[in-house]
Amino acid sequence: KEVIFKSGLANRTTVPKNFRQMIKKIEDNNLCPAIMTAGAKEVFYLFPLEHVKGEVKTFATFSEMLDRFYFGKAERDRVKQQSHDIER
Repeated sequence: KEVIFKSGLANRTTVPKNFRQMIKKIEDNNLCPAIMTAGAKEVFYLFPLEHVKGEVKTFATFSEMLDRFYFGKAERDRVKQQSHDIER
């Protein structure tokens, strides 16, 4: 989705060019772990994704990013389960 988004009007030249740029960024270790929040959904990736509109939070390490993502997910799941139990 990111490659297509960056390609704009996707065609035979823009898609491969943007794909190679993305791969080069990874090969050059030009990474910045990030969590993007779009509405109620959170996604994480090696670097901020431009096609995900919303708040972006970057982290110093991948471990820090994953800890934050899964701690938040566990908390949301716990609250959701409790509210479901109360509703029943």
